[in-house]
Amino acid sequence: MKIITTILLIFISTFTFAQGGAMADLKFEEAEIAFNKQDYETTIKKLDEFDKLLGSIKDKSLYLRIISQDKLFEPSKLYENESQFNLQTSLRKNASAYLKAMESNGLDERYREVYAINEKLANYPIEKTVWIKEKQKSDLEKQEAEKKNKELEDFYRELTPKIEAWEWDEKIKIGKNIKSLKKLYPEFYKPFDGKYNSVDKLNINIINWGSKNILNLRDLEVKVIVAENDIITHYVLELSETSKIKFLDKWEKEFGEKAISEYLSDDGNVGMYVLQSPISNIKIYIQYVKINGYPTSYNGGKIKNGEKDFFKFYKKIK
Repeated sequence: MKIITTILLIFISTFTFAQGGAMADLKFEEAEIAFNKQDYETTIKKLDEFDKLLGSIKDKSLYLRIISQDKLFEPSKLYENESQFNLQTSLRKNASAYLKAMESNGLDERYREVYAINEKLANYPIEKTVWIKEKQKSDLEKQEAEKKNKELEDFYRELTPKIEAWEWDEKIKIGKNIKSLKKLYPEFYKPFDGKYNSVDKLNINIINWGSKNILNLRDLEVKVIVAENDIITHYVLELSETSKIKFLDKWEKEFGEKAISEYLSDDGNVGMYVLQSPISNIKIYIQYVKINGYPTSYNGGKIKNGEKDFFKFYKKIK
């Protein structure tokens, strides 16, 4: 009877082990399938089931778990969500365990990869108390940034209508019908009757701007007016250095220093002071051209819908 019982126990044990091994293989296959689909949470869930069936942790399971956890770890959200701290704590533990267990097996790509992950984690807090302090600091910085952004948003919301309404000359206005303006200011526009030209492009160093109707006002301070379907979208005036200084001072007093930006062309030969709001498609600018490092000429202008190409060859320097 004792012999029969022993044989039966051996049979059951062997059968159970074989069944568990096959099921474990299926779970690992499911983990790999989920990983290839970039479903890393499911991957970890299947690895949990695989490890439980085996009753131990295999190096291939630990490696896949580490890579999946690393994919789920978002350092930018570390101080936003406690689950990210818990994740990186587990990831750190698993990476250290893998490196220790596989060190005697020699260097391979998997070892290199886990080592790199472990080194990256050195930049983040280990202790929960340290994480809490850093989170409090991050929350405070975020609140201050939100407050600043709100103040800036309010500033530009109030500023934008003023910028859009501002003109160099009351006789030339962005968004107005040029024919209507000619009726209002016949003497001003009289020298330019019949001077419409049909062209494909107008190149004025700042942008390439397509237009059907262009007025060249060479007899006055105004150099160019661009109109599309008789609606003025851009105009350029010639300025002196004195008038440039006067207008910049006027802008600063009327709109504030932070409403004015300075840009420089890629070659460093052309610069611009730009009065603008990030919530408006209107740009008011003073352009200057340098020769031998010194500004020699100035143009002023106002443009609508020039966002796409306006800064194409410029970088902001202030």
